[in-house]
Amino acid sequence: MNREKYSSAEDDIIAGLGFPRTLITGETLRSNVAGGTDFAAFSPIATMDTIRDKLLEWTKELYEEIQDKNRFKNRPIPAFSPMKLYKLLDLNMIGTALYKEGSLSRQTRLEMQGLDLNTEIERKQAEMQQYKQKGIEEAPSLPFSSPKIGGAGGTEE
Repeated sequence: MNREKYSSAEDDIIAGLGFPRTLITGETLRSNVAGGTDFAAFSPIATMDTIRDKLLEWTKELYEEIQDKNRFKNRPIPAFSPMKLYKLLDLNMIGTALYKEGSLSRQTRLEMQGLDLNTEIERKQAEMQQYKQKGIEEAPSLPFSSPKIGGAGGTEE
C-alpha cells in the first residue's frame, strides 16, 4: 500500500491536535534533520492546559449538581497540579542533584526515570545473591566509591 495517500489526513490530524511534528517523528515537515524539540513542547502544553481547563469547568458543574441534588453542605474543588515537562537530560540532572543533597527519596528518584522501587529492590536482591554464589564482589554504589561503603548501618566495614 502507498502511504502517501494518508499523509494529507495525518498532517491535518497532527495540526488539529496542536502537536509539533518534531515531537512525534523527531523531524520537521520540510527537513530530515532530527532534534530541535526544545521549544516544540509549547503548543502541546497549551493544548493540554486548555483540555484540563475545560475538564475542570465540567467537573465543577457536575459537583455543583451533585451537591444540589443531594443537599450536601460542602463540595470538593477539583484542581490539577502544574504540568512538569522537562527534557530527559534536565530531569535526570535535577533528580540527581536533589537526591545527592538528600531532598529526594529513592522511590521518587526512580519514578522520575519511569522505574518502580519495588522492582529495582527485587532485582538488586537477586543480583546480590548471584554475586555471592559466584564469588563476585558487588558493584560500588557510586563511581569511584569503595565497595564497602553502604554496608550495614551505612558505615565502612
